[in-house]
Amino acid sequence: MRAVRRLSRPTRTTWAWRPGNEPTWVAGRTSPMRREGCDAVRDLERQRTYDAETRAFEGTLVEAPLTFAEVLELSETVTATPWWRRHGVPVTFVRGKGTAIHSHFDRANGRITLTEVQQTPATVAHELAHAASDDGHGPRFRGAHCELVHGLCGAGPARSLRAEYMAEGLDVADLEHDGLPDPPVLARHPRFGP
Repeated sequence: MRAVRRLSRPTRTTWAWRPGNEPTWVAGRTSPMRREGCDAVRDLERQRTYDAETRAFEGTLVEAPLTFAEVLELSETVTATPWWRRHGVPVTFVRGKGTAIHSHFDRANGRITLTEVQQTPATVAHELAHAASDDGHGPRFRGAHCELVHGLCGAGPARSLRAEYMAEGLDVADLEHDGLPDPPVLARHPRFGP
């Protein structure tokens, strides 16, 4: 019997293809580098970045599912900030098609596509960090990711993420925090706030 080959961007629940091409859900985060046509040399730190994210966020509110309207609300709050005007590019969020198996940022058209199962604050911050950096999953991405997690979810999750990046031996660029929402966006959200 062949092992399950995971095909998606990291998420706690992801698509996998079993023998016979039957889609099924499997738990865990895996590297999209295992997908066919993905260049393994292109982004060497991707899997270690995903591993750090998993340890930092798994089982927390940062992984709580959101509606698409909530995703838009979170992203609009962040992209309207002075920090975003300095670091980010204009972005549009779209829903993934029924066959989409991973969320991603397309720099060519400024579009962030989110699958339904990946509509979480963690994925929103991850994809926005791609729009605020241009180094794959490198140090500038990780710095932007930590700052966006801080602006969306608070200092605690951001510290946890930075610590996990450091535990993986990954560099994190220092970006100023000025201009991001304070208090964090989720602290003001009726589902997550006080």
